[in-house]
Amino acid sequence: MAYAVFNDGVTDGREPWVDYEFTDEPFVEVLAGKAPGQTERVELYACPRRRYRWPAGLTETQRVAWEAFLLARGLTRDAFLVQDPRDPVRKLVALEPAVGDGVRLTFSLPTGEGDPDFRWYPKQGSVEGYVSGALVALASVDTDGRTVTFAAPPGVGDPVHATYQGLRLVRLTEPPTFQGVTKRFGRYELALEEVVRE
Repeated sequence: MAYAVFNDGVTDGREPWVDYEFTDEPFVEVLAGKAPGQTERVELYACPRRRYRWPAGLTETQRVAWEAFLLARGLTRDAFLVQDPRDPVRKLVALEPAVGDGVRLTFSLPTGEGDPDFRWYPKQGSVEGYVSGALVALASVDTDGRTVTFAAPPGVGDPVHATYQGLRLVRLTEPPTFQGVTKRFGRYELALEEVVRE
């Protein structure tokens, strides 16, 4: 899966996110067909969906950064991961299963839809593994699979946790648009919406 982590080594990587706004809305689906003219709203997940927008349009720096990323992906509506600079680090998240058995090496991030950490994907290089509260070595992290593999199996009954920078899975709400006569006098618009799973 593609990442949108913007950092050219000179800046801190937040430029594409300057002046963005977001709203958190429930994940709902509108079901029709119960009877003529009747619909029913069903909440799909316990966590809200985040929608991003840049109300003043993108600056030239933001446009260049987003366009380069999107064009490298073929400008599809496929989902990709972003690191929202306002999201806090996910601390000591209980993994699944919650305790070691002395054999298992690979553990999953929460899979229950009611868990607040269900939506997050771990950013490579940011993950720390803990067994019984002590920091331990990790062998690997699978961002797409949302799994953590420890270098040594946690002992029987030892609780396992992970701390990591969470990434959100998003996609374009609609293709980016440009309104205006020239790039100098115009407005480039972009909107993203969070999805929980593809």
